[in-house]
Amino acid sequence: MSSSRFVSVIAALSILMGIAGAHTAHAAQRNILVIIADDYGIDQAPYYPTSAGRLNTNPLAPPQPNLTALAKKGVLFKSTTAQQECSPTRAEVMTGRYGFRTGIGAYIREGYPVLAMSEFTLAEAFNKAGRGYETSAIGKWHLSYGVLDPNKQGFGYYAGYLGAFGGGALGNYFNWAETINGVKKSQPKYATTEQVDQTIGRIAKAKTDGKPYLIWLGFNTPHIPYHVPPVVLHHEGDLPPFQDGMNPDPYFRAMVESMDTEIGRLLQSVDLSTTTVVFLGDNGTARGDIEQPYNPKHGKSSIYQQGIEVPLLIAGAGVAAPGRVAGGLVNAVDIYPTILELAGISPAAILPPGLKFDGRSFLSSVTGTATPARAWAYSDGFQLSPTDHYERSIRNAAYKYIEFTGGSGHLYNLVADPLEANDLTKQTMNSKEMTQYNVLRSQMHSLISSQ
Repeated sequence: MSSSRFVSVIAALSILMGIAGAHTAHAAQRNILVIIADDYGIDQAPYYPTSAGRLNTNPLAPPQPNLTALAKKGVLFKSTTAQQECSPTRAEVMTGRYGFRTGIGAYIREGYPVLAMSEFTLAEAFNKAGRGYETSAIGKWHLSYGVLDPNKQGFGYYAGYLGAFGGGALGNYFNWAETINGVKKSQPKYATTEQVDQTIGRIAKAKTDGKPYLIWLGFNTPHIPYHVPPVVLHHEGDLPPFQDGMNPDPYFRAMVESMDTEIGRLLQSVDLSTTTVVFLGDNGTARGDIEQPYNPKHGKSSIYQQGIEVPLLIAGAGVAAPGRVAGGLVNAVDIYPTILELAGISPAAILPPGLKFDGRSFLSSVTGTATPARAWAYSDGFQLSPTDHYERSIRNAAYKYIEFTGGSGHLYNLVADPLEANDLTKQTMNSKEMTQYNVLRSQMHSLISSQ
């Protein structure tokens, strides 16, 4: 055989091997299912042990056997800092960027900033990577109030509630306007059930098409209104319609348990050997639904821990040593690069040049047993701009610094005082506390100035 013919044969074999390798890599790509619960704080998560953030066993927490079973197949993250309201956290997960960069610091309503089309969303990152993922967003969006925004921002399919102000609270869980790829129709099916039906349908389509999938499933529940779910989904009984002045606890429990029941049905369609499931809350539990010993004033819409610390559970493909609790700090912005890496996509290779990106992957805590390496976690809340009626917090493993509009600073020792009842600045601080105050305040201001 001539040398030139030998080279040609080798080249042809290399091409064929490359094609075969590409097919193998494609077949091995992980599916990614992201599930977000609405107004569901760590106090409502019975699968978290008291040593991992929950201060008591909360006997009033509704039964959640499916999430509890999923936790045994995954890893729980002990300290996950999100934002204090729904839209800001969703924006952080969707972009990997803090709220003061995206301009979203409060739940979106008329006149408030929305997620800009210039943001490089998680779905757009998957599309740019060219891995053939089918991308779907189901349920609550609440990052805008346009009709086609999820589709315009990278998702090939959207089915859910957009609403007058971008997909916030449903007016009625049994009578709501569902938008499917820009077409609105009246939907009488219980919203949580419909959202799971849609998700199961997208999983089936991806399987038929032979493609991996990225699905973003945003539940509306257990956000108000307190509408009684179908009785087959919970154990609270046939409750009467809720009216002002009634005890909301059984209604809230019914909504949480119904979400868990539907998650169980959904997981029957999910192959955890090829799929990684990411489950989180978008902010703390609403103040009227928090149980003792938690302070209701520190719940949703506050910068205190019960407003911004949320459950985070990752289970399925790629998870090492399932059934464990990971220490260390995670920020909601970190979920974006971690999801990319779980799908085999390098954030550094895919992010636009010059983008100020805040997320840090904690993949090694999912696929191994390392502790997330983040030294501090940041959160904020504001109205029309990052300087408009703001509150900001930054914490490390033990201490947390809070700053409100006007520059007043507060310091808490989260180890000794997890309920943040003792502001150390109200007394004479010792040298260690002064050091923590100054270091955290400096880090916060350095971060804000990087805008």
